[in-house]
Amino acid sequence: MAGTCIPAMKATGGKGGTDLVLLPLKVFSNSREFQKGDWLFVTFPPEGLVGATPGEGSSASFEAEIMVVTSASLAVKVFGSTNLEIQAFHNKPCRVDRMANRVTYYRQIDALKAFTTPGEGEVAPWLRSALTAGLRPEGPPTGLTPEVSALSRPHFMIGAEASSPAWRLANESQTAALRAALTRRVTLIQGPPGTGKTHTSVLLVRLLTAAGRGPVLVCADSNVAVDNLLSSLVAFGGLNCVRIGRPD
Repeated sequence: MAGTCIPAMKATGGKGGTDLVLLPLKVFSNSREFQKGDWLFVTFPPEGLVGATPGEGSSASFEAEIMVVTSASLAVKVFGSTNLEIQAFHNKPCRVDRMANRVTYYRQIDALKAFTTPGEGEVAPWLRSALTAGLRPEGPPTGLTPEVSALSRPHFMIGAEASSPAWRLANESQTAALRAALTRRVTLIQGPPGTGKTHTSVLLVRLLTAAGRGPVLVCADSNVAVDNLLSSLVAFGGLNCVRIGRPD
């Protein structure tokens, strides 16, 4: 997940001038939380200001991408700095803060472009119209078949799941999202970090199973995200969960 930190590492030289190999100064217990393509801040010294521009003040924070992850090190490539600037920090202590995954980010951007730009990618025109209907200044699209139009309108009725105790665990905005997801064929739930999207997803699975609309397939963009969902579902109890995919 974004926000993972290793507070004490040592930067050594890598294969290229702007490459670094980061070695833990303590037991490297959370290497599985990092993967190739993750974006990092590498900050010198370890107690320095994360995100600080190199050359301004006593802290220097470099943006880097993970190239290789092992059980004992992280090999990264630094961006936006020269070879000499990076070499000045060889064999010095630093801290590492994980921001996001570059591969996942660009996949999401490409998908958004494909859905919102006519002629971009291989998205069927009817699907693009259905999913972006609410973004059209001229209103919902016309000429769609009833089946496609139904994607953005209530389709199911809330039945047995209405009495589920899961509702009591949702706030007002989460309840609105759950009602939309339970009554429509396609629902997009958006929100900044910390607003409870994972929590809402778990409640949705509980409500779907309470309504007898199972089995439910839950997917995520990383194995760590799948594990987070799985642990939350198991904590609820009463569900038979099967995890498929790599364990890391």
